[in-house]
Amino acid sequence: MENITPTELAMAIDTLRERIDMGQPRDAALASADQLLAQAQALGDAALVARTQRERARAASLGGRPRQGAAIMQEAIRLLQRENRQDLLAWAHNEQAEMHYHAGDYHQALDAWLRCLELAGERDERQFCALAYIGIGKVYYAFDDYANALHFHRAAEQIARPLDQPLLSCGIQINIAGDAYRMHDHATAMTALGAAEAWLDQGIVRPVWRAEIVYYYGLIHFEQGDLEHAERFLNDAYRIYRDTNNQWGEGRVLLHLGRTYQKLGRPKAALECLQTANQIGESANLAQLRLQTEELLSQLFLDVGDYRQALVHHKRLHDAVTSRELKQGALRLPKQVVQQLRQVDLQLQLERVRLQQLAIHPSQHNT
Repeated sequence: MENITPTELAMAIDTLRERIDMGQPRDAALASADQLLAQAQALGDAALVARTQRERARAASLGGRPRQGAAIMQEAIRLLQRENRQDLLAWAHNEQAEMHYHAGDYHQALDAWLRCLELAGERDERQFCALAYIGIGKVYYAFDDYANALHFHRAAEQIARPLDQPLLSCGIQINIAGDAYRMHDHATAMTALGAAEAWLDQGIVRPVWRAEIVYYYGLIHFEQGDLEHAERFLNDAYRIYRDTNNQWGEGRVLLHLGRTYQKLGRPKAALECLQTANQIGESANLAQLRLQTEELLSQLFLDVGDYRQALVHHKRLHDAVTSRELKQGALRLPKQVVQQLRQVDLQLQLERVRLQQLAIHPSQHNT
């Protein structure tokens, strides 16, 4: 095996991360990650091993296998626990939570983000506190509780503001835009999208985030009845997701393109988009995407008079709903989790008071 220094390996991991962000195919990324992992293990550097495992997990997750990604991150977490690397555990739990979330395993995602929040709180790692709040908000979003989603995303915004971290702030604004869109508050959504775009224009290289912003512009235009602009923005988002091999993004954009073409009176184009989205949902095991595409396909076939296919997709819709309810149920939180979230709110209120006092009497806080 070729000798490599820790600094050289860290740079190689960063390069791999950039390639994955730009859409390197899953198998090629996994092969590169496996090679780097062997080098990190040979060096005996737990932090580099964990970072390499994270890229293996991201390659799997973004390539349509988020549960495999979550399992890989669990290996990294066990390693960090054995090595007593408390400084990296909040980071690792946040990464794993994202993969649970993209797999549609929302309760596991919530558990991981709460663990991230607990660890970050113990070490006063405010960046990871903010990331945990983002994640908790996303879980509420997934269960259609947009008011609570916005509450936690605003909390993340408050924590992130003094940290001056463009990447963190940009991600928060995208999530706020999503919440506001779902609450039909288009003005707030557009403001947040504009803020996120401004962060990206300062040099942040996150093609998938750019796609998400364009995607929300498309959704807002759709909801406002401007179908031509909706189609244009959604197609732009689709091209970015496709070029970066992001199946999760491709699937949900195709879903809404199908809805748009249906409204435009183009059933053939709608059918093509929805069937492709449905195939992505099946191959990547994205339960929510399958549920939504089955519902729209059933209605589309009914509209064009193909009752046999409408019945087929209606039955598949019923099976998808039953499976989802058995697996997820509603977002019913255990008492311990409810108490933990209340404590989070209390800490947030205390921090808000502290910041207000600092603004009113800055000289009293100088050291």
